[in-house]
Amino acid sequence: KEACDEVLKSYLSNLDTSELHRRGFSLAIGSLPEFALVGRLDQILVALIGRCTVTPCPATSSLSPCRISGVNLLVDLDGNKTHGPEQERWAEGRRDVVRAISRIVKTVGVCEGSNVTDSICEANIVQLYECYLRCMDDYTVDRRGDVGAWVREAAMTGLEELTLLAARQISSRIGTILSLIHISEP
Repeated sequence: KEACDEVLKSYLSNLDTSELHRRGFSLAIGSLPEFALVGRLDQILVALIGRCTVTPCPATSSLSPCRISGVNLLVDLDGNKTHGPEQERWAEGRRDVVRAISRIVKTVGVCEGSNVTDSICEANIVQLYECYLRCMDDYTVDRRGDVGAWVREAAMTGLEELTLLAARQISSRIGTILSLIHISEP
């Protein structure tokens, strides 16, 4: 148990050191066996869900961030739109975090109850739905094109898998659970 705690602590602490670290360590967390996740699931999900959103890049001297039509752009002082560091960073990292969350959901399954440290249950399933739905609004664009599509695709897959598992395991409560989901408008 202590060895699992140390490995998990190390993996979680490396999620923010670089995009490659985020990609690798999030997928490693998603690949952990059930015994390594049980008892720690709440802290794992909080850490991963927190890394699924686009985070603004630090303000640069001549560029300011803006959001137009759901696409993150940078606008220079003359009003010219440009793709900046915010768009080129972390899309693949966010995609892999979403994939890791989906793998964890498949590993531990969905069950009735409220033990958030051991399972996906009625007490934490709403935050997973909200995470997936927020990721469906990732329209990040960089020099490679619509890289947010990678995140959206992973989120769609995760939504499907979570819903199918929930429908099998807690079908009597799924309508109530889905009514609790809050979709934020951009």
